[in-house]
Amino acid sequence: LTAVAAGHARGTAAEAPRLAVVAALGRALDQITVQQKGQSLSNAELITELNSSEPSVVDMALSRLAARHNAAVLVPLKSRLPNTDPDIAQQTLGYLVSLNDPRAARFIIDAAEERSLAFRIEALYALGSLGGDEAEGYLFTLTSAPDVRVRSVAVEALGLAKRTASGTPRS
Repeated sequence: LTAVAAGHARGTAAEAPRLAVVAALGRALDQITVQQKGQSLSNAELITELNSSEPSVVDMALSRLAARHNAAVLVPLKSRLPNTDPDIAQQTLGYLVSLNDPRAARFIIDAAEERSLAFRIEALYALGSLGGDEAEGYLFTLTSAPDVRVRSVAVEALGLAKRTASGTPRS
């Protein structure tokens, strides 16, 4: 599909929406193919894929390894947090939470201190979902933060972290 779109790139303006859809479908198909491949790979093979030059392959490997709670992704995920692309940074928070490793809290906290307020708020929710002593301690300190938004989210995330620790299902 992508080849079809590329072949018609010099088409008329009227064809532009159709070509954009064809290109988007091609990218989606490529992504599905990568995800399908990833399901059958071992952890060792996924770790090897972390060195791929294809961002979609690296993303698939990170996603699969995090879902499998494989600590081999901690350092690669840490290196993604400073990324200026907010989607990548947000996605990385999700992977760190799904990794379910309390060591991830330190990476999230460090990133929260260095990034925008919007990212910090997302990081606080991630810490609440992750739970653990370090996450709870950091959230507790922010319950008296000067910024009312940070304070409010910290209180909410701390409650989530405590429910997570007690085994109460997350809502």
